[in-house]
Amino acid sequence: MSKVEYYLKDTNVKVQDLGLLFKEKGVIVMLTFRGGQRTYTISPKAFGVKRERLSEESKEFLDKHVKNGSVTFIGKDDWKKIQSIKTKTWKQINKLAAGEILGNYYLTIESFLAFEKYFNKVKKEYMELRDSLVERYDEMLVRFKEIVQCSIADMEAHAAKAEYERIMNKLPSKKEFEESFSVEMHCFGMPTLEDLDKVDERIRGKLSEQYRKIGESLVADTTVSIINEAIAAFSSVIRSGENNGRFHPKVIDKINNSVKRMTENNIFGNPKLDSLKSRMQNLLNSDSAVELSERLLVEAYNYSIELGLEEKVALEDCPFTREELVSMHQMYN
Repeated sequence: MSKVEYYLKDTNVKVQDLGLLFKEKGVIVMLTFRGGQRTYTISPKAFGVKRERLSEESKEFLDKHVKNGSVTFIGKDDWKKIQSIKTKTWKQINKLAAGEILGNYYLTIESFLAFEKYFNKVKKEYMELRDSLVERYDEMLVRFKEIVQCSIADMEAHAAKAEYERIMNKLPSKKEFEESFSVEMHCFGMPTLEDLDKVDERIRGKLSEQYRKIGESLVADTTVSIINEAIAAFSSVIRSGENNGRFHPKVIDKINNSVKRMTENNIFGNPKLDSLKSRMQNLLNSDSAVELSERLLVEAYNYSIELGLEEKVALEDCPFTREELVSMHQMYN
């Protein structure tokens, strides 16, 4: 039995049906962010000027504006805003993705529709920031020239002039700066073996093998995403505990969101994972929710061991170590 067959052993899905199933149930998403990230090396140390030879004014200025020997054309505060938008977008798609394909993301249809709404808001925010930066282009240009001039102030005059011209010649015009910004989301259907029928037979075998590996990896990723969702939800119940028989609204939201994502990502109809989800759904109605969560968490982790996927399981927020989970499973059984 192959790895992928073993991952699917509790389902009715056949390996040969995977490509069509993935194509029907989801979409591959690629994200790209561009603009405002170019840096310019202007550290005097890189030019052969030792720090001890710099004036105190140059040292103070460089410490304030230059990091790791380079400076961005935009200011540090705006740089942080760009990074913040990118970081939260990657975080959101990682949260919703069922798996990864060659550096891109596989999202089920429902998760994609949710992410699309989020992405449209992020894109609007990103382009509004771009517009604000373009409006301040002349101001930033003056600031950048000042930083460069101060950076090379202690160099020999001829070398300083040549270095200044080298750096300034690399700067984009206002129009080029504006056009350098973009944030795009590209979507693709899952490739299938049927797509290879008209492919040159000299490369058909190589592509077929690649599709097989993609399918195996995606089955593992999707299964682990459901197990991780379960473990994270059970962990939140255990950590929060009950307060006079009630749970914090955030814990309830976590459970409800996890049930939703587990339903969406269980595209293989795995009955064991569906059972975990169903018991999670009724968890907060139990008189012993914390104790039950511990048992279900252990069951989820043990299932990952059964499938040989335990190393992929995320336990960062779990109140138990891997060794403790194994011991607890032995105790319960």
